[in-house]
Amino acid sequence: MDAIKNERGQAMILAVGVMMILLVVGSAMLAVSSGNRRASASQLEQVQAYYTADAGVERVLAKALADPDWVKTTLPKGAPYLYLQNEPYPDAVAGNVIESVYVTKTTLTYVYELDIASVGVYKGNRRTLEVEVRLYTPLDFSKGVWSGTAATFKQNGEIKSDVWSNGNVWLEENGSVVEKNVFAVGWVRLDNGTSVGGNIEAYGDVTVSNNAKANTVIEESGWVKAGGSVLVGSGGNTKVKGDVWAGGSITDEGSDSIDGESYPYTTPSPVNLSLPDFPVLSQSDYVRSADYEYTGETTFGNSVSDDVKLTGIDGIYFVNGNVNISGTYSGVATIVATGSISITNDLDRSDTNSCLALISFAPSPAGLIDTVEVKIGGTGTVEALIYAAGKIHLNEDDKVIGAAMANYVKTDSGAKIEYNQNMVKLHPPGVFWGLGINSWQEKYKPFSITS
Repeated sequence: MDAIKNERGQAMILAVGVMMILLVVGSAMLAVSSGNRRASASQLEQVQAYYTADAGVERVLAKALADPDWVKTTLPKGAPYLYLQNEPYPDAVAGNVIESVYVTKTTLTYVYELDIASVGVYKGNRRTLEVEVRLYTPLDFSKGVWSGTAATFKQNGEIKSDVWSNGNVWLEENGSVVEKNVFAVGWVRLDNGTSVGGNIEAYGDVTVSNNAKANTVIEESGWVKAGGSVLVGSGGNTKVKGDVWAGGSITDEGSDSIDGESYPYTTPSPVNLSLPDFPVLSQSDYVRSADYEYTGETTFGNSVSDDVKLTGIDGIYFVNGNVNISGTYSGVATIVATGSISITNDLDRSDTNSCLALISFAPSPAGLIDTVEVKIGGTGTVEALIYAAGKIHLNEDDKVIGAAMANYVKTDSGAKIEYNQNMVKLHPPGVFWGLGINSWQEKYKPFSITS
């Protein structure tokens, strides 16, 4: 009997020991499971804090892309700007807040760099993102024809566009026509049977003489405005069909060559023209953003022997040298040359969803405005947006469909420029307001700010 009691006592002790072991193991497993759940919850909260910081960055980018003037003028240069502070995201009840977003702007040549520091907080977890982006707006092709110092139209040329100039505009001879408006920081002259269909506005003098005409399309609703004086010369067909305003004198040599009213010596100046400086681009910006690079004279075309085929062209092509180009292209792209661009024959789009921008950095030597940077081979039609740091020269029935910008724009012998708004809306890369990401990184490792 005593042996049986002893065995029962030992069994009880063993059972209690096993239960204690199971209790300890169960408690440990419960603690580990609870810790894993807490760690998992903390990781999720840290991820949510990251997304909240990311949302702060995205709000800056959306604002910058939608409102270029905010970047250009509102943001101070060189000093951190507090864009958001304690902004609930998506709601404050969950403890989800964009704590702060600071933006620092650096201005380069037609390029704006933004350093964005965004802090997101979610239930005591803080994440900080530091992002550097680049926004660029080098060229405004929407003006149609824009010259930096002068635009000259000769020998029956036809411009189906507005004409803008930071210098002078001269419709020189033999029936050259600008169908729309002319705006100039300098003077405007219409001679020898030339005409402007729309309005004329210039800070300098305006001269209409030798059978030239102004306001031929809009007629009596049009006007001529000059910061200086206006001279309407004699000649049976010389005519200004609208009103004439001038900061100086108004002279009508034919006595009845002005159909509208005349307002001389107008104070303040009747001219309300706003035109930014003609864009001077930076080669280094294009080198940095180029998708393809070539050195030496490079030919773009459709032949097997050409260096670059024009079918399916895309991105930014940077050529350290001269470019020869002709043929039919498809795609949306920008070709940049440090030298001249020669369009040796027709350059056509294969469809309405294609567009090329051609940019020449070749400068005109001082005083030699006849040096050519972009030239069409003669009787050619070119569908492109063209920019030249020096000169664009169209001759012998050449025709550009798109837009033209150059320090000096010259047409001769029946050449034509026709503005195409739909091409401008296709936004070739590196030409219009666009965004590039330089860096996107987290400043600190994740941590919790709870006690």
